[in-house]
Amino acid sequence: MAVAVTQANVPPHLAGLSSGAATGVANLINMQFRKEHRTLYELYQELKKEVGALHQSETVDRLDELVRRLDEAETRVLRIEELSKQLDVTDSKLKILEDRMKEMVRTNEDYRTEVADLKNKMGRLEKQFDDSLRRADRPCGQSEIRDAAEETSPENTTMREVDSSAAAEQTEPIERSNSAPAFNVAVATSLQVEPAQGGINDSATLEVPQEVYHFTSITQDTQPNLPPHPSPLPITQMIQALQNSPPRPTPRPINRKRPVRRAPKIHISQAPGQSNADYFSEGNAYMSQMTRGDKVGFIATFIGGFRDRNNAERLVKQLKKKFPSRTAKDGTVEVLCGWADVEEGMRVAGLIGREVGDGDDEEAGLQAKRRRISSDGEEDEDDEL
Repeated sequence: MAVAVTQANVPPHLAGLSSGAATGVANLINMQFRKEHRTLYELYQELKKEVGALHQSETVDRLDELVRRLDEAETRVLRIEELSKQLDVTDSKLKILEDRMKEMVRTNEDYRTEVADLKNKMGRLEKQFDDSLRRADRPCGQSEIRDAAEETSPENTTMREVDSSAAAEQTEPIERSNSAPAFNVAVATSLQVEPAQGGINDSATLEVPQEVYHFTSITQDTQPNLPPHPSPLPITQMIQALQNSPPRPTPRPINRKRPVRRAPKIHISQAPGQSNADYFSEGNAYMSQMTRGDKVGFIATFIGGFRDRNNAERLVKQLKKKFPSRTAKDGTVEVLCGWADVEEGMRVAGLIGREVGDGDDEEAGLQAKRRRISSDGEEDEDDEL
């Protein structure tokens, strides 16, 4: 159906065209507009779909991110709870340690107080001990000398003395302390009394004590006051009393075994260029002056003194054939034999010739037996001593 197009409704760019041409142009334009509108609508729908899909994917990603964050938060919460528990345990342990520390501080204070008390006590005891020593070192009166002299005889007897200055004619009493009594004992070797022509010599000589022993008591026990000593006698009256007193019986001497004086250990070794015979002669000279105990060690020293170790090994090997032996921990070989056996072993081993012995082999054997018997006799004498 044709559409009538008036001249008034014709667009300016269609002016001058016939109505049919203008209508055709208008229809073409409208058709083109429709196509473009459809294309735009389709594009809009596609964009809308894409936007929807995009929103949906972003939502999923966001949800995943939120879930991940929630998991991390839960892990952190669990970690925080665990740390909180550990903190509680640590706090309890710290509290226990603080209590122990306070107890140790209190104990340390108690120890310090106790140590201070002990130091004070030690100071008092040291002061009392020093006072006792000073009182013990002071010279005593003559009454002590008189009491000690009455208990001894004039002939080389021991006596009790407090000091050599007690010979002076002073009447100084002995001081005694109830808190710390002190005793001073001295041993004198002899009391010499020299009579003069007109009577007793007032200048009697008393030897100085050789050894002084201090016995001091530092106890705190209270002791009763002792009665004062009687007035001391002059030294002349004391000596007269000694002369008038009857002599005491001499104690019977006790037979004691005299200690055997050991000779110093001799270190012997073979000198360079010295023959085995001369070396043995030198050892024989030393052996004649030794006791039994020294001979055993000297034999070992003699064998170890060989300059040539082969000679020592040959001698030891020869002695081990006839006498018992043992090996010490340090590797040395000990052989139980005498000095005459050493000479015979050196001869059999070829270390010395017949010039050291006397005569042939038979005579040498007899000489060795004689030396062995004589050495055994000397050892018996040493045992008796």
